[in-house]
Amino acid sequence: MSEATIRSAIYDVVNGVTHVGQVYDYERHSNDWTGFLDLFKVTISGDDMVRGWTIGYRGIQQARAQTFIPGKAGNERVHRFQILGIMGIDDSEESEKTFAALAEDVCDALDNAATLHVKGYFPRAAPVILGFDPRPFAGVLVHAAAINIEVTEII
Repeated sequence: MSEATIRSAIYDVVNGVTHVGQVYDYERHSNDWTGFLDLFKVTISGDDMVRGWTIGYRGIQQARAQTFIPGKAGNERVHRFQILGIMGIDDSEESEKTFAALAEDVCDALDNAATLHVKGYFPRAAPVILGFDPRPFAGVLVHAAAINIEVTEII
């Protein structure tokens, strides 16, 4: 298993959540604010909105040899990923509650993902929402959630 395989599995899980919005398997960047914002525009239930997720790689947190565990030869690497979610704010619709539920749905999907619980790699711990704050995004105020997940690869 590799970083690319793990990233792909995380993408599939996040993209499978109902009404999650646009999902990208890497962090998106652009010098054009309008074009950047367009990457995260979606239509859900007939309403146009900003809603999307990116999966960023944060490197290998830990690596060690597996020499004393029967049946497990080779090395173990702990890969760190950060999943950043955004959603446009609409105070009249109490959007904070909607986005909090959506972020929790993403965490639940990661917890329950069979593809992340197979021989060769597995989540080291449950996903953790490190931040849940309103912040500016491409000139628009959005809800933002940063979900960290560590996945152990056994090679």
